Amino acid sequence: NLLIAYALNETSGTTAADSSNQGKTGTLKNTAYWGPGKYSNALQLDGIYGYMETANPALPTTDFTYQAWIKPSQNNIFQTILESLDGVGGAELEFDLVATGGLMVMTNNVQRLLTAATIPTGVWTHVALVRQGNELTVYINGIVAGTGTDAGTLNFGSCPLLVGVDSDAG
Repeated sequence: NLLIAYALNETSGTTAADSSNQGKTGTLKNTAYWGPGKYSNALQLDGIYGYMETANPALPTTDFTYQAWIKPSQNNIFQTILESLDGVGGAELEFDLVATGGLMVMTNNVQRLLTAATIPTGVWTHVALVRQGNELTVYINGIVAGTGTDAGTLNFGSCPLLVGVDSDAG
């Protein structure tokens, strides 16, 4: 079942429409804005203050797929792609571009995988995180870049989905 789907191609305003028919509108925060994208417009983040938030997203707690097109201007600093907390301040799910240029996945406050493959700068790159059963798989442009495991069930409570911000970094 499709729970949330954002094209993130709006041309103006401070909201992102959810095309899943679940009505989970994303809200742009601080310096996030709409600008040129891969196919039309895209969410633009400054890497410091701008992000998107979806309140009470009812994220899946077992199997899931998250995917995004990203075009980082640098790949030598820590940048969060998406995150949702566990209700007590820990990273229940976090998908990041790290300072080595690789992708990292954390679940239940534990690092589960770090890719050796890196994300180029200035180029649109498709990234995906898939969980099937206990296995986590990260794809870069459709190619498996890393795998890890987590046997736990995720518990997001009523925590928001955050795109482009690491909530415990400020």
